[in-house]
Amino acid sequence: MNLEFDFDVARIEVRPSTSCWGPYSFNFRGRLPDSAGDPIADVDVKSTLNGVETTTDLIDGTPALSSPVVQVKFKYPGDAAKGKHILKFMVTLQGGGVNEFVFGYVEVV
Repeated sequence: MNLEFDFDVARIEVRPSTSCWGPYSFNFRGRLPDSAGDPIADVDVKSTLNGVETTTDLIDGTPALSSPVVQVKFKYPGDAAKGKHILKFMVTLQGGGVNEFVFGYVEVV
């Protein structure tokens, strides 16, 4: 199955050798209709590994929002969660529009 991602091909590696990864910035400028006139009001970020949700294991705290940029920190989820995690961003604009974006991969090694 080939996935199409909304960001340039990238990979973030999470290893057990450190205790905090990030924050990593995801910039939605140019991906939304008008980020200046209709800024991001809310964002929900979820992660999955092989179709199983891993959000609470991988994402450290609540993502920070400064429209049009979302910052996410990661934590090491343990050996059982090794692999390529996919992030899904559900972005809600101030005007009420909702957009979904996909990032791959956050790789736990």
